[in-house]
Amino acid sequence: MQTKQLGLILLIALLAISLVTASLPYTTSQFINQTTDLNETNYFNGNFDGQVLFIDGNIISAKDINSSGGSSTDTNFETAGYTAAQILLDTNAQTACGDAEVLFGNGSCGVVSSGFTDSNLFSIGFFDVDSNALLIDLNGGQKSLFNFLDGNFTGNVFIDGNLILNGVIKQSTCPSGYVLVPGNNDFGTNDFCVMKYEAQVSSIKQAVSVQGGSPWTDVSWYDAREACKRSGAHLITNAEWMTVARDIEQQASNWQSGVVGTGCLFGGHMDNLPASKLATSDDGNPYSGTNSSDETTMTCPFVLGSDNKKASRRTMNLSNGSVVWDLSGNVWEWVDEQCANGSGYSSTYWYNSGAWVEWNNGSLSDYEKYVAGPLGSYTSSNGIGKYYGCTANGNVLLRGADWDNGVGAGVFTVYFASPASKSYDSVGFRCVR
Repeated sequence: MQTKQLGLILLIALLAISLVTASLPYTTSQFINQTTDLNETNYFNGNFDGQVLFIDGNIISAKDINSSGGSSTDTNFETAGYTAAQILLDTNAQTACGDAEVLFGNGSCGVVSSGFTDSNLFSIGFFDVDSNALLIDLNGGQKSLFNFLDGNFTGNVFIDGNLILNGVIKQSTCPSGYVLVPGNNDFGTNDFCVMKYEAQVSSIKQAVSVQGGSPWTDVSWYDAREACKRSGAHLITNAEWMTVARDIEQQASNWQSGVVGTGCLFGGHMDNLPASKLATSDDGNPYSGTNSSDETTMTCPFVLGSDNKKASRRTMNLSNGSVVWDLSGNVWEWVDEQCANGSGYSSTYWYNSGAWVEWNNGSLSDYEKYVAGPLGSYTSSNGIGKYYGCTANGNVLLRGADWDNGVGAGVFTVYFASPASKSYDSVGFRCVR
């Protein structure tokens, strides 16, 4: 009988494993690769100690395996009556569950019910040969793997063959200096990690994100892209920026009034007081470096050259609890997006306004507002920023505004009037992983 290579987790990403070569002894921690036909009566010949992994198209339950070695006959193989799509991972054949039961990570046996999820189900590890047996019935009469599988994996996952995903990729952790952003279907993004702070320069000219640092400026768009790449990341795209900005827009805690759509969003350091970029601080000091004299009185809309009080908060909260600094104000940020003059719905055409316009401008309604503007019908009087269109083909996108943009600052601010080769002391960037 020819053993079947079963990709045990086309969904959860595990290495397909085959059966043992018949005449050789295998001990704990040895895996088996089988490519030739074997006689079932010889499957268990050899010096097995009960801690080895078996996979076969017609496999038996743990209670049917003779863990002390010797020969197991074809009759014994099919005693339990399992079908070809049923799999037994047997790493300690002396532990047995009943027919149609699975052995959970805590050592107990049970029947898989509809909608079952258990992060411990795979916590023992498929490749931990010192663990107990685990039976998964893919389509032999029990619940589908798709309905109950909730794996809890650490370390590397190796895939031999195709990985088929039916759902959204979820990320749970980020590198130091980055925060997790929930994906957004409107922009085709899965969960990703974005720099918590505007990028700073390390001693080896890499882009880093650290508390207390000052933004890395005087870099061109090209240099910003390369700096992110050297750091194992990439320059934030417009889709990623919008994923963050739309999440911010929908959190009441980011509106000065505490109500979504009422009054203004926070604007950050945008009133030219002081007239320079600021270093970051801890999340408990969101007005760090600003001239705000009152963190309770609202300023809406923003005013250049005047104390903007509560509006000067530099932090924004995301729906998952992540905190991002200076997405509005402090320094402009390069975004990985280039433009061409035009109108209509196009991935490169951006309206050439020739001046600052509000997001409710009719010329932005065919494309720009959907891909770069707020979800709500807001203007700069709501602290969301303004739009300045594509003045020349090949210009690159700047977002967020800097310390002296006043009412023009906001998480949705767009400026498409700069060539990629230019660098400015008021322009920085942010990386994504």
